[in-house]
Amino acid sequence: MALRYRFRVAVVVAVVVAVAWAATMAGLPGTHAVWTGSTAATDTVSTKKVFSTTLSDNFMDWIDASSGTAGAVQQSRSAYLDGVTTNTNNVLSPTFNTAYYEEMDYTGQDLPPSVAVSNVQLTFAYAVPVAAENACFYLSAIRFSDNTDLQDHGSPASTLGCVTTTTPVTFTIPLPEITNTDTLKDSFGIRVYATNSASDKIQIDTAQVSGSLMYNNGTQSYNTFTMYEFQRQSHEPAGNATPTWALGRIDGPGAVGITAVGASAFPISASYTNTDYLEFDQTPSLTFVPPGATITSSSIALTFYETLAAGNVLCPDMMLYLSGTLTATATASGANCSSSTTAETTWTVDTTAIITTPAQADNTMLRVSAINSTSAAQLRVDYVKLTVTYSLS
Repeated sequence: MALRYRFRVAVVVAVVVAVAWAATMAGLPGTHAVWTGSTAATDTVSTKKVFSTTLSDNFMDWIDASSGTAGAVQQSRSAYLDGVTTNTNNVLSPTFNTAYYEEMDYTGQDLPPSVAVSNVQLTFAYAVPVAAENACFYLSAIRFSDNTDLQDHGSPASTLGCVTTTTPVTFTIPLPEITNTDTLKDSFGIRVYATNSASDKIQIDTAQVSGSLMYNNGTQSYNTFTMYEFQRQSHEPAGNATPTWALGRIDGPGAVGITAVGASAFPISASYTNTDYLEFDQTPSLTFVPPGATITSSSIALTFYETLAAGNVLCPDMMLYLSGTLTATATASGANCSSSTTAETTWTVDTTAIITTPAQADNTMLRVSAINSTSAAQLRVDYVKLTVTYSLS
């Protein structure tokens, strides 16, 4: 993006220096821009598509290899368009009623703030449990923190579609009311109002929100994005539920299902057995940091606790893989170890010297092993987060 001004270079420099001095005196953060000029009457100012920004990517998929043998990938059943479905919590009404809805909540944590977006859409796929049942739906885009209705899509009299098969059918619903990432980062959610002619449930395959990030006043795209739900709220008169994927957010120690736990305990040992581990993966086909970006810093944070705390200390070991290759390891000690079943430890490892390119940031995988001091204990992981600071010229 280039802006042209008819000022002499000396005037431009004076103004820039004055503005920078004023910002410094006011305690404001510095700005980031590329300034180019010449002695000609026309000078050029070029800015970045994305100023220096810090984003976080939550690793949502995991594999239990704590026994030494890797199991299947464990994923949220309603995250991806993969044919793996999950039911509504209770049966639905044969006619529309605002008391019957499924709500998908998103965080938008891996989106830059205050960036224009376009072509935002919801991909919603679902099926009926029994062939020949008829299930129809419409939806609302909402802000779930205060139940604000941002925009309705369809209505009981004009639904967005119906399904009569046990194989999921995919619908794409444009969300033109979403024009800026700030809306997606501000407790954005989707409420799906559904019926079933047989007073049965529906089976949800996915509810992904995707779109394009824009620059040059919203005229040019520099990246696409996809948001996956971190929790799904079932609202039906027979009983409500909020199924939260184990790695969807930091929940704290609690009931089974809100953390990822290895089936096998790690040993009492002074050395790690790195063939026994829990693996944490990014979502498939992730473009977390766009091509061409300059990465200035990064880190990985592991939030965890142990299953036995009677005098025991559990210390984890990180194995960082980039594009499938073991690239670095880190071992926790002291305050970065866990000695509690009721309080979590967050261990943050600086990866600035390791993750230096967008391709590496977009192809990161973590394996975590552990040792215990006095008792064989299992490792419970609540959250795994990759944080990257980058800019894009």
